[in-house]
Amino acid sequence: MKNQLSKSQTAEVFSAENMLFTTGILGFFLPFILFFVAQFSSCATLQNSISTYYYTNVSDLFVGILSTIAIMFFCYNGYDLHDKIATWIASISTLGIAIFPTSNDATCGLCDQTNIALIPSLHFAFAGILFSTLAYMCLFLFTKSNGNPSPSKLRRNLIYKICGGTILVMIIFLICYWKIDGIQFRIGSAKPIFFAETMMLMAFGFAWLVKGELKWFKD
Repeated sequence: MKNQLSKSQTAEVFSAENMLFTTGILGFFLPFILFFVAQFSSCATLQNSISTYYYTNVSDLFVGILSTIAIMFFCYNGYDLHDKIATWIASISTLGIAIFPTSNDATCGLCDQTNIALIPSLHFAFAGILFSTLAYMCLFLFTKSNGNPSPSKLRRNLIYKICGGTILVMIIFLICYWKIDGIQFRIGSAKPIFFAETMMLMAFGFAWLVKGELKWFKD
């Protein structure tokens, strides 16, 4: 039938590059999508964290995008066993973040707070695993090369290291923010969790876009 895709066309649609590109786009723009859509849904206040949008009127969008990213992670086979294991861990972690919400401190929430205290702890655990895995992928998996890397590959490796380093710095910052007395009192009103999460998602998203071989990064 004319409407059916040939095998080659199907392979192209589900190619590794397309999945990397789609995952990168969704990750990079997730904070902005949630914020701007919420503006038109009677929730104009910037939330304390990206995960807090679960309790707003863009909850379905939040869960939907995370679920899509989780599927993309799962479908991406990578280049070797290390890639596959890392993306499977990222997939499970992303799905865990979507399924187990954070604690509810939304300023314009529509959903009730969960009564199970363990659920926010699971959310934070999955988030920590996800971002640690993404940093590992940027720093150690994406930078692999066979033989002598080309100048283009060296440029990409520099970007991967910057993105992975950014994620690690933001993880350390958030740990300090939660653990060191006085920091939350001093900068809590500036929404540091939201901006730290945004920096990590943008770094992850850009690294995956480059890995998907944006045309200006090709040899």
